[in-house]
Amino acid sequence: MTFARFRAVRSLHPDQHRLIQSTMGHPLFSPFQLRSVTFSNRIGVSPMCQYSSQDGFANDWHLVHLGARAQGGAGLVTLEASAVTPEGRITPADLGIWKEDHIPALQRIAQFIHSQGSRAGIQLAHAGRKASMTPPFPSSYGPAERLLLPAEGGWQPVAPSAVAFSPNYARGLYRGEIAAGRVAPRAKRYLVVQQRSFVSDFASQPSQSVAYTSVERGFHQVR
Repeated sequence: MTFARFRAVRSLHPDQHRLIQSTMGHPLFSPFQLRSVTFSNRIGVSPMCQYSSQDGFANDWHLVHLGARAQGGAGLVTLEASAVTPEGRITPADLGIWKEDHIPALQRIAQFIHSQGSRAGIQLAHAGRKASMTPPFPSSYGPAERLLLPAEGGWQPVAPSAVAFSPNYARGLYRGEIAAGRVAPRAKRYLVVQQRSFVSDFASQPSQSVAYTSVERGFHQVR
């Protein structure tokens, strides 16, 4: 945020003007260039899960939440963890980027962030052993966070470790269980396919890569 922009918002005492002018001279508020991308300042908004999506789609809540951060003057605004597969969500209310239909709403948010002088980033994610949970606050699933049951649409987490994240989380499947013969044949086939596809879910050929798609559709930072 520039001093002129701040001053336009409200009338300040002259001493406050001088304080703001001196503060805005701090390196924190100076432009920063990373390769071909220039950020207006060195302030970045980290990704924050909102648990406000349906079937992975971004909506007006995300536009207002992230757009307000851009209006506030942050040089970088990063969208929350966006699952690269449906099974990679923490909860059913997570943001997603596993299908082409998700892109227009995400692109709309990125465009608004850019219109405010900020750069848009996105966090690509897979929940691993933290998957198939209810939101971590009172919701339609109940008063507290808990494991999502199969009858409620829950799914089997796949992770690098079979150790549960905590007692109320599901136990994940991992590749070591295949070699040890502790996974049923059907689960084995699923697990092998899933593990082999993890890398391609994030970045494979450009036409299939969500990382490539994110950059192509307007995000300047992918994490």
